[in-house]
Amino acid sequence: MTAHESLRRGSFRVSAAILAVLSGVTLSWWAGALARLAASGCGQMSIWACTADAAPAAAAALVTTVAARAAWLGIAAARRVDALPRIPVPSAVAATTVRAARVVCLDTGDRLAFCAGLWRPRLYVSRGAVERLAADELAAVLAHEEAHLQRRDPLRGLLRRAGADVLFFAPLARHWDHRRRLRAELAADRAAVRRTGVPALAGALLSMVATAPAETAAFGPATGSALDARIAVLTDTAAPADPIPVGTSVVSLVGSLATAAVVLCLAPLALALGLP
Repeated sequence: MTAHESLRRGSFRVSAAILAVLSGVTLSWWAGALARLAASGCGQMSIWACTADAAPAAAAALVTTVAARAAWLGIAAARRVDALPRIPVPSAVAATTVRAARVVCLDTGDRLAFCAGLWRPRLYVSRGAVERLAADELAAVLAHEEAHLQRRDPLRGLLRRAGADVLFFAPLARHWDHRRRLRAELAADRAAVRRTGVPALAGALLSMVATAPAETAAFGPATGSALDARIAVLTDTAAPADPIPVGTSVVSLVGSLATAAVVLCLAPLALALGLP
């Protein structure tokens, strides 16, 4: 077994353990309370009291669902990364980054660079990027991805996406996820500029955007308003406004109210499955 395979299996075990603990806590809350409805009866309580008593179980169910979605996304992402072919890390990369031990070089001619991994994130760079980028541009790319690694952005992004997926009835969660992802890219850009300067990062950004395959997220989002915001950082100008769409707010409000109404109507059942 290679060190990478061992790391992947370790990450899977940790993810499964966290999910099992959360599921066990939730099920223990539910399993011990099936007799409560018959003993005290939710019909003898106000609907608000029923809802308040059921809220802890509902919150636990929400956390468990988010954790399950995050585990699913994390395992799927790890498998995709594992399927990519690898080659030894070139000396040019090892000499450029201060985290050479955490770098993996991919055997592809496409210019790719990204940070992946939850518990012990790694920096991935492709052979195409190493061969075709100038030395200062490669240093800028590595500095950008190192900033993601230090901030543990892969884990943060995974949890945000899982939460947005679960809260599908509130599109504001998805909008917030996109906004936070862009802020993470801007923070990594600023870190790269401090280490390598604006020209190096600008050259790397243009080169990576021009050649990266459309299906990858290489070197961060770099299209539309996201690209405009990243250029604003490089030129020290005001970033374009990112207002919340009115439709998104309206749909989120309606969806949240509808979900709350369902929870309110099902409060007696929730109490029966709630805390003993």
